Amino acid sequence: MRDEVTLSPKLANIISRDSRRMIWFLLLSLLPVLATVPAWSAEPYSTEPAQLGAGGALPRELADKLDPQGFRLVTESNGLKMGICELFWAKAVTGQEHQAGLKAHYADFETGALVGVIRFLPEADEDFREDNHDQKLKPGYYVMRYALLPTEELRDVVLLSPANADGESGQTLALDEVKRRSRLASGTDDPAVLSLSPPESGTAESPRLRVDEQGTCIVQVELQVKLGKAPARGATLAMVVVTPRKDVGGS
Repeated sequence: MRDEVTLSPKLANIISRDSRRMIWFLLLSLLPVLATVPAWSAEPYSTEPAQLGAGGALPRELADKLDPQGFRLVTESNGLKMGICELFWAKAVTGQEHQAGLKAHYADFETGALVGVIRFLPEADEDFREDNHDQKLKPGYYVMRYALLPTEELRDVVLLSPANADGESGQTLALDEVKRRSRLASGTDDPAVLSLSPPESGTAESPRLRVDEQGTCIVQVELQVKLGKAPARGATLAMVVVTPRKDVGGS
């Protein structure tokens, strides 16, 4: 028969007290780590159907260029569903002849062409209402136009401009003019930008969400590109909609 060791009540109480202290020490040591983790970064993203609203929310000429059936990007905050934005895509994006040697993922899109409209929802936390330069944007509708920015290397983006400042929705605008209007959205010298990523092949799902380890959320959709009188052709676009929250005041 196994010998059992019996602790005295006093010794058992000391061990129990030390165990409680150890647990509290571990919890307190984790608080600084937990405080630096964005509460929303681990939450899932999903999409819901959205219908382009009537009642003059957008200029009529602009609304006529859009597919009225779009989708809403949503997440969860403290267990409650929260809408982030709504996206409505152009019925056809104006294309251009492919330029040999041009290193761009969307070289078939003409610079300044209408890609769609994004509506940042008023209930979204401001960290979801920002461009890829961390510039906070007001709730409302923004026109998205394609651009190829000559930075350190050519970069595919869409530039955002307030919908009420973009009345020529059926026209392709010069890059300088698109930048000028985009600065009205950011309120700074830097245009409001959403980056485009290389599209992933092998799926026809549209829209499709991709989230990387840092919390970047990319929306991938199938669009139509129209060049002159030729029949429209399909094109896949992948756009960064949510960027990870940056740490403030240290690592």
